[in-house]
Amino acid sequence: MALYDEALDRLTAVGQDLPPEQRLVAIIRAAAPMQKEVFPFASALNRTAPEHVLREIDRRFGQIIREPLSAAKRAGLVRPDLDADDIITLLTMIGGASVFRPDADEPRHRGKALRFVLESIVRHP
Repeated sequence: MALYDEALDRLTAVGQDLPPEQRLVAIIRAAAPMQKEVFPFASALNRTAPEHVLREIDRRFGQIIREPLSAAKRAGLVRPDLDADDIITLLTMIGGASVFRPDADEPRHRGKALRFVLESIVRHP
């Protein structure tokens, strides 16, 4: 659980100097590389941890992104149907890709996965 606490503490500090509508992307950019270290632990935790522990992790992450997500929606920067669960799903996808690819740490792969995620949430006219 300490691994999650540290990761969530780091994400809380991300983008504090940015306008609220820009924080969501900054948080996602910061969270993406963390997935490689967190993903194996998360897989085990999801199988063995009590439900209340998992809910607490989701609650904390939701707190971190709630306002940045709302601000990005109000500014029209992201899809209006995007929610916190979607962000968790997208980060989980990055985690899975980073763990199972031996070359996932190469900048071109890391950047491409992140670009796919960010392009999927941007609001298109």
